[in-house]
Amino acid sequence: MDWFAASYFVKSDVGGEVSYVEESFTPRSAMSRIKDSGYRTIVVAMDHQSNSIQQIADAAEEFSLNNGDYFYVWMDWVSNQTSWDSSTNVSKIMGGSAFITPHLLFEEGNALSPFEVSWRQQGSELVQRLNEVNPLRRGEPGYIYADDHFFQEVGPGLYSGFMFDAVVSVGLGACMAAKESDGTISGAEHRQSILRTEFVGATGPVQFAYQRTLRSSREIEKTTLAAYNIVNGSYNLTDVSLPNTGTTWREVAPFEYANGSNEPPKLLRDPPNQSYIGSARRALGLSLMSVVMLLTLASILWLWLYRREPVVASSPLICKYIILLGTIVFSSAIFALSFDEGAGWSTNALDTACKSVPWLIFSGHFITYASALAKIRFYLPDKPPHSRLLLVVMMITAEAYFALLLAWTLADPLRWERQVTNDMTGKSQGACNSGGVEGYALALLVLAFVPMTACVVVAWRVRQQDDTTNGTRWVLIMILGHAEVIMLSIPILVILRDQTTPGRAYVGASAMISCYGFVSVGLTVLPKMILHYRSNRGTVNNKRKRGARGSGVVTGLEAPPQETIVQTC
Repeated sequence: MDWFAASYFVKSDVGGEVSYVEESFTPRSAMSRIKDSGYRTIVVAMDHQSNSIQQIADAAEEFSLNNGDYFYVWMDWVSNQTSWDSSTNVSKIMGGSAFITPHLLFEEGNALSPFEVSWRQQGSELVQRLNEVNPLRRGEPGYIYADDHFFQEVGPGLYSGFMFDAVVSVGLGACMAAKESDGTISGAEHRQSILRTEFVGATGPVQFAYQRTLRSSREIEKTTLAAYNIVNGSYNLTDVSLPNTGTTWREVAPFEYANGSNEPPKLLRDPPNQSYIGSARRALGLSLMSVVMLLTLASILWLWLYRREPVVASSPLICKYIILLGTIVFSSAIFALSFDEGAGWSTNALDTACKSVPWLIFSGHFITYASALAKIRFYLPDKPPHSRLLLVVMMITAEAYFALLLAWTLADPLRWERQVTNDMTGKSQGACNSGGVEGYALALLVLAFVPMTACVVVAWRVRQQDDTTNGTRWVLIMILGHAEVIMLSIPILVILRDQTTPGRAYVGASAMISCYGFVSVGLTVLPKMILHYRSNRGTVNNKRKRGARGSGVVTGLEAPPQETIVQTC
C-alpha cells in the first residue's frame, strides 16, 4: 500500500493557550504537505481534538481539500457538537467522512451483540449494588445515581465492551498467575499471565501480541472494527470487519460520501506531477539538430556544385562527403533523446530509442575520423611502413567498436527508467539507464581517441605541405575542438543528469552534440568556402593596379608523365 505521513505537534501552556512547536509542524503545514503529495484518502489521528479539529478544517478549506474529491477517515471519536456545530469548515470536512473504531462482537443481521443482550438483562439488584460501591459522593463532580431501569434505558457506551474485556483479562491473568505460584504474585508475573490470556469477550477474540521491551497490544486481527458514516452530524454504522478474517468487511448500510452519492471518489491519489522534457525544450533540441543537419546538407551541396574548383578538387571529395555523413549520424542522437512519456511514446519505443543512442554517437564519431584519416593520408609524400600499421589499427578499432556496442546492446542495454525523486509528491523523472553504463561508455570513450590520435600522427607528417591544398591545419583544429567538446561534456552531463530535471539534462546533451556537429561542418567545409570566395574576388595577391610596374620570370617546366591520377579515400 502506498502512503504518506504528515505529522504535527501541539502543546498547551499552563494557562491552557495552545502554542505550536514550530510552523513546519502545525496542522496547516501538515495539510499543505498532504495537498502536495496528491493523496485523496486522508486518515486523521488526533491527540487533542479540541485543539486540532478547527485548524485542520480551516486548512482543508484553504487548500481545497474539502470539495468532495477527498475522503477523510477519523481514528478518534469526535463529539457531535465539535464535529458539526462548531463551524462551517468543520461541517464541510466531516460530512461524508468515516469514523473507524473497535466495535462490539458483531452478530448476523441487526441483532444485538451478546454483550448488549447481557447488558439489557441486568436488573435492579445490580443497579443497587453499583450505587452502593460508587466511590463518589452525592454532589461531587461525575457522580451518577442510577435508577432501577438503568440498563434498559441507557445502552452501553462506545468502549464499554473493551472495558469489560480489560477487566476480564486482568482477572483471568491473576487467576492463572496464582495457580502457578504459592498464592503471592508479582506485577511482572501478573503481566506475563495476562499476555498469555486467550478468550472470546464482548469485543470478539482477545489475544495479545507479546513484546519483551515494548508495550504489548492486542492482535489487530482479533479485533472487530466498525466504520461509522458521519452525515448531517449523526454517526451511522455502515460496515463491520470480521475477526480472524484479515481485511474482510461486511456492509451494514450504504455509505454516503461528501458529494452525496454512494460512490467513492474515483482516484485515491492525484497522478504525480512527473518531470518531462517539455515541448519548449524539445523544440530547442530538435532545432539545434535541424540546424546542424541543414548546414551539413548545404555543405554537401556546395561541395558538389564546386567539385571542379581547384580549392575543392585538391583533396578527395568522397572523404569530405563521408565526414559530413558521420556528422549527420552523430547529430541524430538528439532525436533519440528528445522524447519521453510526455510526448506520447510508449516504454517499448523509449527503450528502442535508448539502445540507439550509443550506436549513433560512437558510430558517427568513428565514421568522421576514419574519413578524416583517409583524407590527410592521401597527401603523404610516400607510403611509409607505419602507414599500413595505421590501417591495421583502424580496422582493429572498428571491430572493437562494433563488438563493444553489440555486447552492450545484448548484455545490458540502455533502457528507459523512471525513478521517484520526491517520495512525498511521487514526482519522478525518466532517463536512459543501465547497470553497466559507466563501464561500456568509458571503454568506448577510450576507443574514440584512437582514430583522433591516428589523425594527429598523419597530419604531423604532412604539415609542411601547402595547407591551402590539404587542410592539415584545419584537421588539427577540428581534433582539438572535438577533444574539448568531449572533455567538457563528461562532467557537465554527469552534473545535469544527477542534480537537475530531465529537461535541463536534455538541453545540455543537445547543446554538446550540436557543438560537435558545428565543429565538424565548420572546419571541414568553411575553410574551403573562404579560400574559394577570396580567390574569386582576387584577394590572393593576383590583382594588378593600373600603371604599376611589374616583373616576370619565364621558366621551363617538365611535362608530367602521361599517367592518370585517381583520388581515392
